[in-house]
Amino acid sequence: MASARSWASWPGRCFGEILDLVYPSRCAACHRACESGQRFCGTCAAGLNELAAQSRCDHCAVPTAQSLGHCPYCQGRGIYPFRRVVSLGKFASPLRDMIHRMKYHGRWDLAEALADRMWDCSAVREVLAWSECLVPVPLHWARQIERGFDQSDIIAGRLGRRAGIKSRAAAMRIRATGTQTGLGAEWKRRENVRGAFALTHANWIRGRRITIVDDVLTTGATARSLAAAVRQGEPAAISLLVVAVADPRRTEFETI
Repeated sequence: MASARSWASWPGRCFGEILDLVYPSRCAACHRACESGQRFCGTCAAGLNELAAQSRCDHCAVPTAQSLGHCPYCQGRGIYPFRRVVSLGKFASPLRDMIHRMKYHGRWDLAEALADRMWDCSAVREVLAWSECLVPVPLHWARQIERGFDQSDIIAGRLGRRAGIKSRAAAMRIRATGTQTGLGAEWKRRENVRGAFALTHANWIRGRRITIVDDVLTTGATARSLAAAVRQGEPAAISLLVVAVADPRRTEFETI
């Protein structure tokens, strides 16, 4: 005989099956149908796992061959002024698809999904355990109104709640810079974001271990510009967490 608990749960199971029939689950990366209750289809889940498993430099997060004893990109020096840079993976499909859908198609919920994937990464948790405060890269107020949300703020907030640390809007973007996409030369990217940020709450920064949170790292110009503002608050040290690392030469790091 069925237990009282199984009978009590029958309406919920039935309702869930009806919802799956009328509104089938969709993959967060490719939007194709996937199994009920799953955020990703099998292909995209495997792709995300492959990106997360790829060997990366401990200092700059650029993908490297496991056989190399050093990073051919940063030569072990990392990216100044960051103590450490950690990413979820290379800016490639399906991670790239999720970021594009998040930023350009109003899918703020994907920011939370990406934060959850980052939490599953041991290197990310190491940086969070070290951190005393998270500072998301802020959008200009006009861009945030247009987009409806700040993806870095959502990612930092969710990671902070998982790790039990504060995510603080300690700086603001004081200049409406153009998008970095399409500015191939590194010097163009640096000039585009030079002086774009201002520290607003130095008391949240002073003497603390700070981690800046962003979605994509390409040349590092945006993160370094924000770090320059944050350093005015005299933090103990700064690290950087990003969802993905992109090759500024668009060669998928094949020639590094």
